[in-house]
Amino acid sequence: MHGNNRTSEMIVQKAAAMFQSDGYAAVNIDAIFKEYNIDAQLILDLFENKAVMTLSIVAYIQDIFDKNILIYAYDKTTPSPERLVRLHQALEDYFAKNKGACLFINFGIEQMHRNSMFTGPIWHYFSSLKNAYSAILEDQYPFEEAQEIADIFVANLQGALIMARINGTIWSVQRLTKRFLQKLHANGTMTDSL
Repeated sequence: MHGNNRTSEMIVQKAAAMFQSDGYAAVNIDAIFKEYNIDAQLILDLFENKAVMTLSIVAYIQDIFDKNILIYAYDKTTPSPERLVRLHQALEDYFAKNKGACLFINFGIEQMHRNSMFTGPIWHYFSSLKNAYSAILEDQYPFEEAQEIADIFVANLQGALIMARINGTIWSVQRLTKRFLQKLHANGTMTDSL
């Protein structure tokens, strides 16, 4: 992050919450200033503009996912069904705390093709999810099939997260996890009914 790390981090956390609840287009530097009483000029001094601040927010959220959520997928000392349970518990905890809001879904829909500087971080997020699920599935499936199943699952997960936001409950994510676990335990064809 730019400038004073502590101040930058605080602004990123607060702005991330606003982006998650209201969307990228609805939030501007003046809105952050008004909501949190942070000097607008300080925000501009630290981040130059909204796009640069957004890249810091995206990096902040990705770091949370990498260190606190996706890490469970890569623990090869734990059986794959348990890794999936741990991964999903961490996901559910994160999205319950954030009222089902997924910054990357909102951001991807709103900005993916409007500003090329955002394309890489958005693709990285969705690829990191796919790779995490693939790492779990590779215990039971060949690499290509694990990648295909993971890709389908991530798409379904994003739909479940949208429904979680609409319904105000993470039940749709929990239901998807349950179906995924049943298939993983059965070692059936995962692509049939995810």
